[in-house]
Amino acid sequence: MRESSELARREDAGWRPLDQKLPPETQAWVTELRRMFRTTNMTVSRFAHLHQEIDKGTLSRYLNGKRVPRDRWLVDRLLEAQASANGVSVTERVREHVYDLQLQALSVAHPHEYKIRLVRDELELAVTRLNEGNQYAANLEEQLAERTLQVEALEREKQKLAAGWAKDRESFQAELDRLKVERDSLRHRLQTAHQYQADAEQSCQRLEAVLEVLHDSEKPDTAQPPTWTWPLTADDVRDSTFAVARFRPGYDEKEVDEFLDRLEEVFRSGEIGRFRLGVITADELKSAQFTATGPGRSVTGPGGSVRGALPNLRPGYLKKDVDEFLGRVEGVLRLIEQAEASSRSALRLAVDVLPPRQPIRRLPLSG
Repeated sequence: MRESSELARREDAGWRPLDQKLPPETQAWVTELRRMFRTTNMTVSRFAHLHQEIDKGTLSRYLNGKRVPRDRWLVDRLLEAQASANGVSVTERVREHVYDLQLQALSVAHPHEYKIRLVRDELELAVTRLNEGNQYAANLEEQLAERTLQVEALEREKQKLAAGWAKDRESFQAELDRLKVERDSLRHRLQTAHQYQADAEQSCQRLEAVLEVLHDSEKPDTAQPPTWTWPLTADDVRDSTFAVARFRPGYDEKEVDEFLDRLEEVFRSGEIGRFRLGVITADELKSAQFTATGPGRSVTGPGGSVRGALPNLRPGYLKKDVDEFLGRVEGVLRLIEQAEASSRSALRLAVDVLPPRQPIRRLPLSG
């Protein structure tokens, strides 16, 4: 290394000073060229031996500014040797700077070769772009072929799916139609349920009103107003007594007692609730007949009906006493019947003014 440096210094010392008549562009180029050559630690002879493209004399003329190289190869070789000697590569910015100095010097020293250099540089760039374009096109063709295969595969898959979709579409349409039918059915059933609710509510209101009237009619002050007072009671009927008819017209005691028991039941029911008029009515009392006792002649009741026709010498109740008492009972029963009829008329009137009963339709609980 020391020997090479020494040789380079001796050879550098033998370089002629630059001719001041050289154009500034050439001087700047030669100065940079000498600086690069010194950093390679090589002599002119050694560099020429290592690079057969150039001889020693031509390299010396370049270093003295007698000629300017047209191509870039000298700059590239010097920069490679410099990087090998120093272990550091130059940047692209430095490389482009040296290229610019070379072109400026070439344009002044050798205009024709400068034009050739420009054209060759453009051709080199064009070739580079062509290669890049070819590579890019090749990549695109490869990608296009791959995508074409993928598209064809997807088209085949699409055809399979379309065939399957045709079948599935029929199934989907059938399911859709079924769901629509169920939806319409549910709407109709919901409407029916709403009508059912309305009918049930109306029926509840009607029945509640009827129950109110019925409950009111069961109250003692409704069935028998407090202002009503009856001249006879159940105790009066039970404690009634009649004279014994021995040789006078009379009625059979057993029959009269049984009849009075029925009358007592009617009045007793009125004291604890409503009169049980179905046990005996005023008309039934008026037409009642008893077996006659006493002399053999016809005996008639209070209303003119015949009480007895055959003679019976057994003792009985005196006809006159029985007829008078039954006449009083008949009058009281008619008053009671009139009061009950008035109460029932009021009840019927209350029920009649209620809304008419509507038939409640049975609500379907399942589909």
